[in-house]
Amino acid sequence: MKRNGSSLKTSLFQGKPWYQSRTNSFLSSILSITADIIQHFPQTIRNPLIKSIDKLGLFIIRMMKIMPFHSQPYHHIQGPGVENEQINIMYQGDLSSIIFFLKKLFPDTENLHITTIPHNKNKKKIAALKEKSDMFIIEKDYFFKGFYQKKGYLIIPENISFILPAIQPIENTIKKCSQSIQQDIKKAKSFGYQYEIKSDISAFKNFYNTMYIPYVKWKYKEMEKIVSYDAMRHFSLRGSKLLLVTSDDSNVFGGIFDIEKQKIITQYAGLKEGKFNHIHNGIITLSYYFLILIAKKYNIKSIDFGTSPPFLSDGLYKYKMKWNMHITKTKPIFSTIFAIKMNAQSKSLQNFFKQNPFFYYKKDSLSAAFLIDTHNDITKKEKWGLKHNNLKEIEPTLYYSLDELYL
Repeated sequence: MKRNGSSLKTSLFQGKPWYQSRTNSFLSSILSITADIIQHFPQTIRNPLIKSIDKLGLFIIRMMKIMPFHSQPYHHIQGPGVENEQINIMYQGDLSSIIFFLKKLFPDTENLHITTIPHNKNKKKIAALKEKSDMFIIEKDYFFKGFYQKKGYLIIPENISFILPAIQPIENTIKKCSQSIQQDIKKAKSFGYQYEIKSDISAFKNFYNTMYIPYVKWKYKEMEKIVSYDAMRHFSLRGSKLLLVTSDDSNVFGGIFDIEKQKIITQYAGLKEGKFNHIHNGIITLSYYFLILIAKKYNIKSIDFGTSPPFLSDGLYKYKMKWNMHITKTKPIFSTIFAIKMNAQSKSLQNFFKQNPFFYYKKDSLSAAFLIDTHNDITKKEKWGLKHNNLKEIEPTLYYSLDELYL
């Protein structure tokens, strides 16, 4: 991958900007100072106080994104398409936000070339590149959705959210999951895993050092983006819980979650260093199962299992759909939008959108877009998991050309 003036990163954090604090960063320093002060308060005051600070921080972050003085740089992105076509994209926004899009559009990232241009420089060059590009994409806050829809842009969310209802008996919930999920749970149970819940700061610190950091470095390698320990301490002080899965009296897996308004909200997770082979035993699937058990124990109505990119071909989307989860809009503070304008109807882009159905905003509601050739392709939508009727008010929309899609 050839880069000029920027780097291509990936975000691990499911769209939670208040906690995307790397060690020695400004945000990490704020979390550290806040934690140092709040830890001296009584527990009854500490939790609501730090949650109030969270809400204020998230509000400030979103206002900064909405204010007109906040302008992101432009990125000219070039890469190979099909049949020796060259795809040219102009993108204004944070590159780490659109990595999900670029990875699917350009599977061969070694030949991807990115040039970054500050928004207040080379305005003539920026205008020329925008005009010559196959596609112009701009990242904006959800607040601007209607404005860009009126200008004819296609609006795609950065993330979609997954909610699993927990009202039914757990046997009924599991029966509605895919056969592979049921088999993984059965397999994992045969290994005798147990779980426990911790909330003390020492448990969070041990999880961070022995599970979270090693797992992120192992799974994501050079594209790792490790949250700081200050964020983990912040979770502990705000009353978050730590689910620990044990094997032979040794902690193997850990995951942070919150309980708010009869809903479990999942956060970070990790596997102990040297224990990554437990993935093959179905331990990740079993951790989901344990959360359902916890929900039933405390009369929790639903579990927020986080987000995934909006493409139905995404691996994380496919896995969560195996649980028969409901798809919903992600809260605006946790998900920006991408306004897309097509300038050229290339074969490469036609092929890309045909292979990657996606969720987009049709007025104020989500819709699933399928680019197909004929009416005979309509049944193909079932292979993406839409037959489970867990889209609530989301209706699949069929298009037969890129022209039709962008009208």
